[in-house]
Amino acid sequence: MADPEPFEPQRAAPVEWPTHTHWSVVLAAAHPAAPGARAALEELCRAYWYPVYAYIRCRGHAPPDAEDLTQAFFLHLLTTEGLIGATPERGRFRGFLRTSVDHFMVSAWRRENASRRGGGVTFLSWEGDGAEDRYQTEEVDQLTPELLFERSWADTLLARVLGRLQEDLACQGKAHLFEALKDRLVDDVDAPPYAELARRLGTTEPTLKMTVVRLRGRYREVLQREIAHTVASPDEIDDELRHLLSVLRG
Repeated sequence: MADPEPFEPQRAAPVEWPTHTHWSVVLAAAHPAAPGARAALEELCRAYWYPVYAYIRCRGHAPPDAEDLTQAFFLHLLTTEGLIGATPERGRFRGFLRTSVDHFMVSAWRRENASRRGGGVTFLSWEGDGAEDRYQTEEVDQLTPELLFERSWADTLLARVLGRLQEDLACQGKAHLFEALKDRLVDDVDAPPYAELARRLGTTEPTLKMTVVRLRGRYREVLQREIAHTVASPDEIDDELRHLLSVLRG
């Protein structure tokens, strides 16, 4: 069998500060006249709904209440009231989000608007097995709500990175490479041996190893770019990456 062409990632420049970050979306959404800002914030909320749900759930709320509170929190966040005081100088976006949940949970707004919880208003789409099914897989007995939020945030961010890589390879007609090599991107302890993978993919072991090296490089580029969206300045990217990895390692 002919040796197939290895994965060639699209060459990316060194990590540059993105034009639109999570912070810029939040700041723009605080001004109702900003075109497209609310839609961008809604998409951001949908991406990071689970860390908020897990945090609220771990604080002792029953599943239906946690779901209602999560919905209500994001509806609150999507008002100018919920965005008052949001500035990059006050911390990283994940910290802003968790602090906002804390304020929401103890605010008079929650008490005065309790009747709005549920009520047939659904903002977030609860996909897959559902929030509670996912929550039941967590080691909640060993985690504080704060640590569970941090871990869920890190898991969500890494899932977004893997999704972008999968799209990259699919666009090159090499989706099968992502499925075969995704376990080698970070922790390859349980990944099949290179020789086995090479036979499965119809390539040589040296070619496959070079493909993995290139894919890992692309993975790190995409990871850094995703983190750049969540921090206030480029100087914080490496620190945030170290923090996320330490959270995942426990």
